[in-house]
Amino acid sequence: MTEYQIYILSEKERKTAVVVTALALAGVSMLFFQSPVLVLLLPAAVKPAWKLYGDYRRDRRQEALLKEFRDFLFSLSASFATGRHMTEAMKEAETALYHIYGDKGIMADELRYMLRAIEETGQSDQKLFADFAARSGLEDIQLLSEVYGACRETGGNMAAAVNKAAALLTEKINLEMEIQTMLSQKRLEGTIIAIMPAVMIIFLLWMSPEYLEPMYTTQGGRLMMAAALGINGFAYYWMEKMTNVTL
Repeated sequence: MTEYQIYILSEKERKTAVVVTALALAGVSMLFFQSPVLVLLLPAAVKPAWKLYGDYRRDRRQEALLKEFRDFLFSLSASFATGRHMTEAMKEAETALYHIYGDKGIMADELRYMLRAIEETGQSDQKLFADFAARSGLEDIQLLSEVYGACRETGGNMAAAVNKAAALLTEKINLEMEIQTMLSQKRLEGTIIAIMPAVMIIFLLWMSPEYLEPMYTTQGGRLMMAAALGINGFAYYWMEKMTNVTL
């Protein structure tokens, strides 16, 4: 099954990342230096580009999984409130999640896998859920797995404990999503600020190309453009570091 903490790029995604990186280097190079010189950096930029894209796809997948897990908690609470045990609750949740997310649903796929393992091989739902929690890399799923495991081992009031845990985790996930939404807004603002110098250069090249001519034809101008590009890139890097908060 899927290891959600790792994203392995397909061959198509790798090729796409290489093409996008080459185009980005060419565009930036032509804009700041009117020369494709930065394309020479492509061999060195390929692996970092693959890593960045892989990390991006991994984070988006985990975000989708967390959102679907929240809906799973709603279904789980409703099922336990009507006296269902875990396997029955999982079946009801799988059906509900399939209707919401269709074939692309991550949580529904995981539930189908666990239910099939329970029915065909007699594996414990506790162990299967613990395995899923470990693969997910998400603290919220791990916490629910621990609560469920503790109830199974101690004979506690499973329905009450799981319902309470589900309610608390739902509030926690909603808060995390609100924070991530605010951070996404700040990242968008930072991205807009980062591309403004390029927009200004394009505007000046269009309206008054002779104004920028010394920046491309003199040694001092080239150094200033290189410094501007470096400072802009460094500022964007730190903006990403500051807004990349793991909750």
